[in-house]
Amino acid sequence: MIYRIKLPIQIQGKLITTIDTEKGYAEQEILNSIYQLDKIKSRILDKKIIKVINVQDKIINIITN
Repeated sequence: MIYRIKLPIQIQGKLITTIDTEKGYAEQEILNSIYQLDKIKSRILDKKIIKVINVQDKIINIITN
């Protein structure tokens, strides 16, 4: 059985959006789709991603410069 979860996405510790995904997602695949979202793309444009904190099935936080 596949469980669906609402995954909160933060940039610099501020909640930007949530996405609907399945529990046990592959981190790299989910990041690729997150970077395509307009809300995220506009905030990371011209910035360097320093670190991505992924607490599996709980939250993703993107740290930029």
